[in-house]
Amino acid sequence: MFRRFASLPTARRRLLPVALSVLTAVRLLLLLIPFRFVRRAIARARVPIASSRVRVADVAWAIETAALGSRAVNTCLAEALAADVLLRSAGVAGQLRFAAGRHLSGRFSAHAWLELPDGSIVGTPPPADVTLAPLLSAS
Repeated sequence: MFRRFASLPTARRRLLPVALSVLTAVRLLLLLIPFRFVRRAIARARVPIASSRVRVADVAWAIETAALGSRAVNTCLAEALAADVLLRSAGVAGQLRFAAGRHLSGRFSAHAWLELPDGSIVGTPPPADVTLAPLLSAS
């Protein structure tokens, strides 16, 4: 595992531990306090990253990898909020998007993701068998 980590490009090697830390902190905040307070805390949060070297693709990779490597329950909301912190720290603003709908089986589903000004999306895509209706967005 260490060899694999060591073989990563420097930017990703530096970003992965930061992404894991931010994702863990966001998860804890979501468990402990109401969302409106979490959102305010996230809006002010900054992490020390070299903004000139951070690419959106690297942040998306780091969040996805941190989520996969964690034993905690991951949610699209935690991943989107963590990506928002990292990207805003690098000077890239995004819109947090929320949507809800039903699976083809009738089961309710909700999803959150981060949408960037260029239209790209950071976060896990919604399941293919769900038709989602936008609920709101937050900057």
